[in-house]
Amino acid sequence: MAYTNSSMVAYTKLSPNHSGQRTHSIDRITPHCVVGQCTAEGLGDWFAKSSTKASSNYGIDKDGRVGLYVEEKNRSWCSSSNANDQRAVTIECASDTTERDQFYMEDHHEAIISREDFEAVGQLIAQHAKEKNIKKADQKYQNKYPFTGKIFCGCCGSPFKRKVNYTGNLRYPSWVCREHIDHKEHCPMKAIREDDIERAFMTVINKLVFGRKEVLQVLLDSLRSETHKAM
Repeated sequence: MAYTNSSMVAYTKLSPNHSGQRTHSIDRITPHCVVGQCTAEGLGDWFAKSSTKASSNYGIDKDGRVGLYVEEKNRSWCSSSNANDQRAVTIECASDTTERDQFYMEDHHEAIISREDFEAVGQLIAQHAKEKNIKKADQKYQNKYPFTGKIFCGCCGSPFKRKVNYTGNLRYPSWVCREHIDHKEHCPMKAIREDDIERAFMTVINKLVFGRKEVLQVLLDSLRSETHKAM
């Protein structure tokens, strides 16, 4: 399969931190949030160090500029998962340093897919659930919390489980690696507060929303083109 890097790249500094040619075709996008409001050049300098032992295909800096650090044909070192990085276009996103009020506004910006397509996907999922005899109780469990089945340990790869913590009169939820809960000696990963995960998630989503035309739409068009060629 031929791979084409995004035409929206404003800065390029290729990193030595990658595993070479992918072993799986691209079928997903994985955003990752870097701590701080970095620049495309600063992120490139960081990934250029072999001691960093990390990289991503692309980066979106604090001004929305797109950087290229690992060509799409190669597997980056971004998500601590070889299986994921082999098949994902990875994007490192600069984070905000200050908190801002958050509001929900329907139809505030142009969607990547139409509402009709979104509903059609929902119908397709329901059809597969019916064909595979997935019971409603199982589905309810899988969707109990927004992050259920979506967070995996960077140390051992196990899924995270939501847990409510109590400290005096304070009650707060956190997410913990299942392997760490069952066998602490096998995995050192500590619990992460849910509000910290929510802030990181919203930061990445906001970056992708504002850079959707420069990054997501280009990648979506590329995936559609490769799919069409394979048919």
